[in-house]
Amino acid sequence: MPKKIIYEEHPREYTVLGISVMGNEVSGRRYKKFLGAGFSEMISVIENGRYYYCQPVGEWEKIGRAFLRRVNKGKVNLSSELVKFRKDVSRFEKLLGKSEKNFYLQDIKDFFQYYSKLAAMTCVGYSTLDYIDELDRKKQARYQDWVEKVRLLSENVYKVGEIEFVPRYTSWLAKTHLPKYKPEELPYVFFREMEDFINKGRKLPDPKILRARKKLFYMRQYPFNQVQLLTGEMAKKEIQRKGLLQKKELDPDIKELLGQVAHPGKAKGKVKVIFARKEMVKFKKGDVLVSPMTEPGYLPIMKKAAAIVTDEGGLLCHASIVARELKKPCIIGTKIATKVLKDGDLVGVDANKGIVRILK
Repeated sequence: MPKKIIYEEHPREYTVLGISVMGNEVSGRRYKKFLGAGFSEMISVIENGRYYYCQPVGEWEKIGRAFLRRVNKGKVNLSSELVKFRKDVSRFEKLLGKSEKNFYLQDIKDFFQYYSKLAAMTCVGYSTLDYIDELDRKKQARYQDWVEKVRLLSENVYKVGEIEFVPRYTSWLAKTHLPKYKPEELPYVFFREMEDFINKGRKLPDPKILRARKKLFYMRQYPFNQVQLLTGEMAKKEIQRKGLLQKKELDPDIKELLGQVAHPGKAKGKVKVIFARKEMVKFKKGDVLVSPMTEPGYLPIMKKAAAIVTDEGGLLCHASIVARELKKPCIIGTKIATKVLKDGDLVGVDANKGIVRILK
């Protein structure tokens, strides 16, 4: 009997339009050749407009260790890869910074190409430092310095691309070319559908289909461009069959959460749980920021926060880097903070010991 696959679920502010490019790329031969391994599958689930990125447990570790083995064997020229990556990110940022009055239909295809080109190095920045024990000791210090530079360059690739550029482009597209569509519907277009619209003049899915995707959508991408797109009841059945989005019973008497210290210190304050930028308006100075994972757009509230607590992250995650810069107490990798803590909870954050205590 085949072993049941357990999936990690990560809430993100990704779009179908952007992340479907990545799903196509990360299962490809070029990606696997560079990293030494590829993702076995990539699943996106959308429920009432909230996006979840899902992968089998252990995939990131598999890829991180495979890449470090290649580094150990001298198969990766770290210096030249960083130079190429820096140039490509700089060019990509120019595209991200374009004003809408200078947009062309072609811009989204350029966006797709940059995503494909930058995918492998971006994954290196996100996934390898946590497994540095795979690397020979004499190489670890140099590698850590190198991968920190990669991680900082990577920051805008997904987060500015997905959260800022895609909505601006789809807003422009609705106004200039697709008046029967609303800007908030177009991010649910699969990237191949958008390419066929631009290259071959094919119609995009009807707005009703895109609204259905926003309500409940299942997208599975796996090797060689094989894609499964499901909505409605079919999506619901597949989501249940995979064991995704299942509410896990947590001990109602949990009073303490444990995580990894990203920056030491102690603080006390009221919790504000933030899943997306649109929720930032509720955040007040002195609140404790609780989030699955922070991103560059959260910087204004991170500056106001008494402390920062996340479900996810490693030593090079955005929350860790910014907390160290701001000297804010920060605990990452609690796994369940956003599930246990609620807006208004009074908590004590002991980032010397990695403990969050619910006080009231």
